[in-house]
Amino acid sequence: MLNLADEIQNARIKYEALAKRLNDLAAELTNTSHFRSPDDYSKATMELRAQLIAIQEEIESTLAYIDRSADLTD
Repeated sequence: MLNLADEIQNARIKYEALAKRLNDLAAELTNTSHFRSPDDYSKATMELRAQLIAIQEEIESTLAYIDRSADLTD
């Protein structure tokens, strides 16, 4: 079983990857030249919203896991 410091380091690595993914998605949305219509842009923003929700759920799940791990080490 990993110790709490390892769990926190793993979470940090995961969050850095999620932050990069968010930046990539934001860059894609700000480059509107590749959208053929307002409908395409709307679809892209809905997809981004879904991905943001998934990232939020992943973060909450990881934080809950770390909290449970911390409780076990106390």
